[in-house]
Amino acid sequence: MVPIIEAFREMQDKKLVDIGNGPQLEGIRRVVPQNVTLFGFQQSSVLRDYMQRAQALIFAAEEDCGIVCVEAQACGTPVTAFGKGGALETISGLNSVEPTGVFFNEQSVVAIQEAVQKFERERLAYQCGSMPKQRPSVWNFPFQV
Repeated sequence: MVPIIEAFREMQDKKLVDIGNGPQLEGIRRVVPQNVTLFGFQQSSVLRDYMQRAQALIFAAEEDCGIVCVEAQACGTPVTAFGKGGALETISGLNSVEPTGVFFNEQSVVAIQEAVQKFERERLAYQCGSMPKQRPSVWNFPFQV
């Protein structure tokens, strides 16, 4: 199972919106918890709308660039990301003067939950452009498994 979805299964007070597709999508769709919504592939305009309204983007992949993290920050949305690969180059962590996100160090349920909790404790510290101060309690992550 995908660690992000499992992490949110245990955090029923939070909502996760999953946009995108991948080879495991149909299998996950059968066991997704009620607080997780799977949309599958969506047009860029829909993805942008969700990114602009999300409390944060959560990204657990290790990629060279991770352009979706850059796109989220351009929308004013902070990122909670796996702390390897390109995310380290494109996200300013909490130790930065102007943080744009928080990192987790392993792709596990516990590490993701701890990062979400850390993000929520430090919410006012994030500086992503003109990010609104109040956002709905919705998390978003692009699905590519």
